[in-house]
Amino acid sequence: MFLPLFSEVIAAGWQFAQTGELYDDVSARLLRALSGLLISVALIVPLSLVVGWYARLGNLLNQFIEICRNTAPLALLLVHPLARYRRAIEDHHGDV
Repeated sequence: MFLPLFSEVIAAGWQFAQTGELYDDVSARLLRALSGLLISVALIVPLSLVVGWYARLGNLLNQFIEICRNTAPLALLLVHPLARYRRAIEDHHGDV
């Protein structure tokens, strides 16, 4: 009732693959995911080394880390659909 037929999904996927739209969408999403991973690694690895080396900075940042860690996962479920909606708008209309 809520999902399209599997044959419709395959037909739409084949149509997108023939027009090249599927490749564009997949490559854009992979680029976004990999760039986010590289940025997070580039920031967090040096920060974790500095925090491990300097105890005062570690104690200072520990409070912020604990606040983030204690955020309920159910609260984050409300943020995820909004972020996906914004990405969908950007993909179809450019930057908002």
